[in-house]
Amino acid sequence: MSDNDAEAQRERARALRNQIAELTGKAKPGVPADAGQDAGGRRDAPRVHPSSPRDFVERRMRELDRERGGGKDK
Repeated sequence: MSDNDAEAQRERARALRNQIAELTGKAKPGVPADAGQDAGGRRDAPRVHPSSPRDFVERRMRELDRERGGGKDK
């Protein structure tokens, strides 16, 4: 490989590494990992277990009853 080919290959590799870093949210080569990223990322969010479908339906029905004005006796 000539010097021009090697330099072009290094430039393409550098561009691909930067694209991968942008897509994955990781720091670009030579940049500290926490530079330019906010601390409120999804990865740091607390784990919340979703309620069961039955709990969701029951809670939603109660909310709708309240919105309508009282529920069963009206």
